[in-house]
Amino acid sequence: MYNGAGQMALTFIVTLVVLCLLFEGNPIPVLRKMFSSKTFVFYLVIMLMVIGIDLIELNFENIINPLIRWDLTPAIYRYEGNITQFIQRTFHSILLTYITSYFYVFVFPALVWVAMAVFNRHNDQFLMKELLLTFILNYAIALPFYLFFPVNEVWYTNKGVHLLITEVYPAFNVQYRALSGLNNCFPSLHTSLSTSLALLSIHSGYKRMARVAVFSSLVIIFSTIYLGIHWLNDVLGGIVVALIVVNIAVVWVEGKSKIFLWRNYGTDDECDRIFFKA
Repeated sequence: MYNGAGQMALTFIVTLVVLCLLFEGNPIPVLRKMFSSKTFVFYLVIMLMVIGIDLIELNFENIINPLIRWDLTPAIYRYEGNITQFIQRTFHSILLTYITSYFYVFVFPALVWVAMAVFNRHNDQFLMKELLLTFILNYAIALPFYLFFPVNEVWYTNKGVHLLITEVYPAFNVQYRALSGLNNCFPSLHTSLSTSLALLSIHSGYKRMARVAVFSSLVIIFSTIYLGIHWLNDVLGGIVVALIVVNIAVVWVEGKSKIFLWRNYGTDDECDRIFFKA
């Protein structure tokens, strides 16, 4: 179980190193170049500023939500019914809860860091710019919904649904809640950001990374529902947001929108020799 900040930080660092090993072999050159690159530091600062704006938005909710006086949660509940409850009861196991919680809390942010590391390692400025723009656009679309169209998490609304993540992360509602408001559900940023990363990885031609990103994205999307956090509508909204923002980013940077096609780097073996010198 995850109870302390030190344990959480160590788990995240180990996840980051393992992913670097998977993609690049020796992670030391990757991490050294990552933090010695002015471009990376610049992009990292901007992304941290965007996250900071998200945290500020959480404070504004306390002012704005009472003023707008509406809550879209009952409408979504009437529309969806007990889909999440059915999924939980069908698949519930402590092992699955551990796996999905791990992907939700640790793999999700680690993939963003590793994507920046890989793109920066190979001096791929197109992908660095696309990743940054995609990150910003995801938040730019999501934050107005969080402010003006609040939707509460499933477990908080449907008493037949449990917040399963607390089985392995008892302090979730104390430690993690500061980063995510209880009514910041639609669209799901976990879904939109992980799907965006999967799409960019597919587009990149870094096939080993694409396979891991797509698999991780599917697990993360499932985890948002299985753990009792997001509604199915939140997930669908997140996927739509990802499709929109990745297309915008690729068209803006490269002037084309073939995000589902590998960039022409050659055969699979040639790509692996060029980009994954393990």
